[in-house]
Amino acid sequence: MNNISITEKDLYRYVFYPNILSIEKSNYIAQNIDQFKDELSLFNNFKESVEVDVSDEILNKIHNKINRYSEQKEIILNIISPNPDQEYSPSAADNSMDKSKELIKTFLDKTNNFLGKIITTTDHLKVYVFSKISAKQLIFEITLFPSNSVHTISSEDLPLIITPIQEIKQIKLKFI
Repeated sequence: MNNISITEKDLYRYVFYPNILSIEKSNYIAQNIDQFKDELSLFNNFKESVEVDVSDEILNKIHNKINRYSEQKEIILNIISPNPDQEYSPSAADNSMDKSKELIKTFLDKTNNFLGKIITTTDHLKVYVFSKISAKQLIFEITLFPSNSVHTISSEDLPLIITPIQEIKQIKLKFI
């Protein structure tokens, strides 16, 4: 097999959107799973945190919430942990990345339906957003506070890379 370049985005898609990853890359990752185990573990943990077996009653409540969110179209995610800086040590997925400590901050909306993760590296931020109420592709505008920087992205194109590094205290999602 040719020397295939696998990016962090490829690993993200392998876990969350395998149907849009090329068969060649998907097979390469599967055949070299040990090489990517740390990154895949992180993404699988993210995925598990938003996947829950849900009863019909709860699904109906979620459907009602989706309708309210569709009308509202803005979700505020606040930082959740008293010590938001959590260390994460990456492995070899992104060769351009400094392998020193990264910091992870976790954000949730007030109903715990949306989860945000921001990983701060030495030169950029990686922003991930996950939804418990929608498995389909979402297109949204992300506003980061207090800087008020605005970015538009599709959920399948995550992570959103932000440079320069900025302190993030809140995230606003607006669905498009």
